[in-house]
Amino acid sequence: MTRRGKMQRVLMLVGLYLMLLMGSATAGTISVMGTATLEQIPDQVLVRLQVVKTATTATQAKSAADESVTAILDSVRGLGLADNQIDAADLRLSPRYDYQNRVRTYIGIEASRQIVLILKDPTLLAPLLDKVVSAGADEVQGVNWHFSQLKSLQHQARIAALKDARKQAQELAAVYGAKLGEVERIDTVNQASPMPQLRMAMADESAGYQAPTQQISVQVWVEFELD
Repeated sequence: MTRRGKMQRVLMLVGLYLMLLMGSATAGTISVMGTATLEQIPDQVLVRLQVVKTATTATQAKSAADESVTAILDSVRGLGLADNQIDAADLRLSPRYDYQNRVRTYIGIEASRQIVLILKDPTLLAPLLDKVVSAGADEVQGVNWHFSQLKSLQHQARIAALKDARKQAQELAAVYGAKLGEVERIDTVNQASPMPQLRMAMADESAGYQAPTQQISVQVWVEFELD
């Protein structure tokens, strides 16, 4: 065996010895799943509206739609909505036809505009809907509840889930007379976003729109060393 070959063999044996030594000195590990759920009431409402107008020409249809949108925006500004809470830039123009007896008859041009409103005071939802319908909204396409501080709430839930994981690991380690060591690995298993839904409550002659309590859930997988 050459000198170089002997050196490689020695290095290989030394490396194997170190691996065995490290393996025998490495403590065991324990893995647990921590969970946490926060229950909160959304503090913002996103309302989607649509205005649809049909006229002989595109200019006439657009003018009619613009007039209704202007009236709607004037009405909601009376509730304190700022410009950054309003998006009304959408416009679509398309021909309309009537089909009878397999005959296509041209009706005119349809102009549609979508309006998106962000309401930071959910208690104003009912009067807002009354105003926009009275002002000329043809469709209320959706009412969705949101959290203005969703990332902060998810962070709180994540911290609570990590604390839950540590508590579980400590309890399990104590059963075997071991102590919890350093964290080896953390994985976020699930971070579910809330699914807002509209719930309408009728009381006497008034209609109120209430945001249901939403759950923000987080699951984490944590691996600890055992000392």
